[in-house]
Amino acid sequence: MNTQSSENLAVYATSTDAIRLGDLIAALDMELEEGKRNHATLHEKVSHLVVSTDDRHPANSVTMHTRFRLLDLRNHESRECILTYPTETRNEDCAVSVLSALGEAVLGQVPGVPFACNNGSREPVYLVEEILGQPIDFEL
Repeated sequence: MNTQSSENLAVYATSTDAIRLGDLIAALDMELEEGKRNHATLHEKVSHLVVSTDDRHPANSVTMHTRFRLLDLRNHESRECILTYPTETRNEDCAVSVLSALGEAVLGQVPGVPFACNNGSREPVYLVEEILGQPIDFEL
Protein backbone atom coordinates (compact mmCIF):
# COMPACT_ATOMS: atom_id res chain seq x y z
CA MET A 1 0.00 0.00 0.00
CA ASN A 2 1.21 3.51 -0.81
CA THR A 3 2.07 5.53 2.31
CA GLN A 4 1.67 8.95 0.66
CA SER A 5 -0.80 11.31 2.36
CA SER A 6 -4.02 11.88 0.44
CA GLU A 7 -4.11 15.53 1.59
CA ASN A 8 -1.04 16.60 -0.42
CA LEU A 9 -1.94 15.09 -3.78
CA ALA A 10 -1.91 17.27 -6.89
CA VAL A 11 -5.23 17.41 -8.72
CA TYR A 12 -4.83 17.32 -12.50
CA ALA A 13 -7.37 18.45 -15.06
CA THR A 14 -7.43 19.15 -18.76
CA SER A 15 -7.93 22.79 -19.70
CA THR A 16 -11.56 22.01 -20.62
CA ASP A 17 -12.23 20.32 -17.27
CA ALA A 18 -10.49 23.16 -15.40
CA ILE A 19 -12.94 25.58 -17.01
CA ARG A 20 -15.96 23.32 -16.34
CA LEU A 21 -14.94 22.78 -12.70
CA GLY A 22 -14.35 26.52 -12.25
CA ASP A 23 -17.80 27.26 -13.70
CA LEU A 24 -19.32 24.62 -11.40
CA ILE A 25 -17.71 26.23 -8.35
CA ALA A 26 -18.88 29.69 -9.46
CA ALA A 27 -22.43 28.39 -9.86
CA LEU A 28 -22.28 26.78 -6.41
CA ASP A 29 -21.07 30.04 -4.89
CA MET A 30 -24.01 31.89 -6.44
CA GLU A 31 -26.55 29.26 -5.36
CA LEU A 32 -25.54 28.96 -1.71
CA GLU A 33 -28.74 28.51 0.22
CA GLU A 34 -29.53 27.39 3.73
CA GLY A 35 -29.38 23.61 3.89
CA LYS A 36 -27.06 23.13 0.90
CA ARG A 37 -23.86 21.24 1.62
CA ASN A 38 -20.72 23.36 1.65
CA HIS A 39 -18.32 22.19 -1.06
CA ALA A 40 -15.18 23.59 0.57
CA THR A 41 -13.10 20.52 -0.32
CA LEU A 42 -13.97 20.78 -4.00
CA HIS A 43 -13.47 24.55 -3.95
CA GLU A 44 -9.98 24.08 -2.48
CA LYS A 45 -9.02 21.39 -5.01
CA VAL A 46 -10.26 23.42 -7.99
CA SER A 47 -8.39 26.51 -6.82
CA HIS A 48 -5.13 24.52 -6.96
CA LEU A 49 -5.67 22.53 -10.16
CA VAL A 50 -2.68 21.55 -12.24
CA VAL A 51 -3.88 22.03 -15.83
CA SER A 52 -2.43 19.44 -18.18
CA THR A 53 -2.81 18.48 -21.80
CA ASP A 54 -4.43 15.12 -22.54
CA ASP A 55 -1.13 13.53 -23.59
CA ARG A 56 0.66 14.72 -20.43
CA HIS A 57 -2.09 13.79 -17.99
CA PRO A 58 -0.81 11.45 -15.24
CA ALA A 59 -2.17 7.96 -15.84
CA ASN A 60 -2.38 7.21 -12.11
CA SER A 61 -4.55 10.10 -10.86
CA VAL A 62 -8.34 10.32 -10.62
CA THR A 63 -9.67 13.28 -12.61
CA MET A 64 -12.92 13.95 -14.39
CA HIS A 65 -14.20 10.90 -16.32
CA THR A 66 -11.55 8.58 -14.88
CA ARG A 67 -12.73 5.00 -14.46
CA PHE A 68 -11.36 3.42 -11.30
CA ARG A 69 -11.85 0.51 -8.91
CA LEU A 70 -12.78 1.72 -5.43
CA LEU A 71 -12.39 -0.33 -2.25
CA ASP A 72 -14.56 0.44 0.79
CA LEU A 73 -12.20 -0.26 3.70
CA ARG A 74 -15.09 -0.73 6.14
CA ASN A 75 -16.62 -3.78 4.45
CA HIS A 76 -13.89 -4.65 1.90
CA GLU A 77 -16.31 -4.36 -1.01
CA SER A 78 -14.89 -3.24 -4.32
CA ARG A 79 -16.73 -1.54 -7.18
CA GLU A 80 -15.99 0.11 -10.49
CA CYS A 81 -16.69 3.85 -10.63
CA ILE A 82 -16.37 6.81 -12.98
CA LEU A 83 -16.04 10.41 -11.75
CA THR A 84 -18.62 12.59 -13.50
CA TYR A 85 -20.20 16.01 -13.53
CA PRO A 86 -23.60 16.21 -11.77
CA THR A 87 -25.56 16.26 -15.04
CA GLU A 88 -23.90 13.02 -16.18
CA THR A 89 -24.65 10.80 -13.18
CA ARG A 90 -27.91 9.47 -14.62
CA ASN A 91 -26.10 8.07 -17.66
CA GLU A 92 -24.07 5.41 -15.83
CA ASP A 93 -24.82 3.13 -12.88
CA CYS A 94 -21.24 3.44 -11.63
CA ALA A 95 -21.17 7.25 -11.88
CA VAL A 96 -19.95 9.27 -8.89
CA SER A 97 -20.78 12.97 -9.07
CA VAL A 98 -17.91 15.33 -8.30
CA LEU A 99 -20.41 17.19 -6.10
CA SER A 100 -21.02 14.18 -3.85
CA ALA A 101 -18.92 13.74 -0.71
CA LEU A 102 -17.23 10.73 -2.31
CA GLY A 103 -16.69 12.58 -5.59
CA GLU A 104 -15.04 15.53 -3.85
CA ALA A 105 -12.81 13.19 -1.86
CA VAL A 106 -11.73 10.93 -4.73
CA LEU A 107 -10.78 13.79 -7.11
CA GLY A 108 -6.98 13.76 -7.31
CA GLN A 109 -6.50 10.43 -5.52
CA VAL A 110 -3.95 7.85 -6.68
CA PRO A 111 -4.08 4.07 -6.22
CA GLY A 112 -2.95 2.73 -2.87
CA VAL A 113 -3.55 5.84 -0.74
CA PRO A 114 -6.39 5.48 1.80
CA PHE A 115 -8.58 8.58 2.08
CA ALA A 116 -11.41 9.94 4.15
CA CYS A 117 -14.75 10.99 2.77
CA ASN A 118 -16.55 14.07 4.07
CA ASN A 119 -18.61 11.87 6.37
CA GLY A 120 -17.88 13.52 9.71
CA SER A 121 -14.79 11.42 10.32
CA ARG A 122 -11.24 12.00 9.13
CA GLU A 123 -10.54 8.28 9.30
CA PRO A 124 -9.69 6.83 5.88
CA VAL A 125 -12.58 4.74 4.61
CA TYR A 126 -11.80 4.35 0.90
CA LEU A 127 -8.91 3.37 -1.32
CA VAL A 128 -8.53 3.60 -5.10
CA GLU A 129 -7.34 0.11 -5.98
CA GLU A 130 -6.53 0.84 -9.61
CA ILE A 131 -7.13 3.24 -12.46
CA LEU A 132 -9.08 1.40 -15.16
CA GLY A 133 -8.96 4.16 -17.75
CA GLN A 134 -8.56 7.86 -18.30
CA PRO A 135 -11.00 10.04 -20.30
CA ILE A 136 -9.03 9.69 -23.52
CA ASP A 137 -9.38 5.87 -23.26
CA PHE A 138 -13.19 5.91 -23.42
CA GLU A 139 -15.97 7.26 -25.58
CA LEU A 140 -18.07 9.56 -23.40
